[in-house]
Amino acid sequence: MSKFTGRRNYGWAERSIEDQRWVDSSQQRQDIRDALDGYADEYVELVTITSNYTIEQWDVVILCNGTLTVTMPSAIGLSGKKYYIKNIGTGVVTVSAGTETIDDGHTAVLESQYEAIDIVSNGVGWFII
Repeated sequence: MSKFTGRRNYGWAERSIEDQRWVDSSQQRQDIRDALDGYADEYVELVTITSNYTIEQWDVVILCNGTLTVTMPSAIGLSGKKYYIKNIGTGVVTVSAGTETIDDGHTAVLESQYEAIDIVSNGVGWFII
């Protein structure tokens, strides 16, 4: 079930991938942003995953719990797009760029709990920053 929680200096908009009310609903996301009004800058799209997942263009923070693969969207046309990916469990998280690159390879691996990467597109590939 979707829920929104906010704290004064740090807020998150959490989306559960099991909640079908979020499927392809940009209007619902906009309605929620409108409802947040002045707090919109304090909220980001957050998804917590427990199985393989392909990142959506609107995702920002991806929390990973378990041994799984996170697949990046195509970097083409997303120049400047940034994602934050964090391993919150004890499994191994593989971040895959498919046929594109992450730095000089096709994958990045988060082997330890609480290990994280910030990754940004230059419109052609992905770079860990």
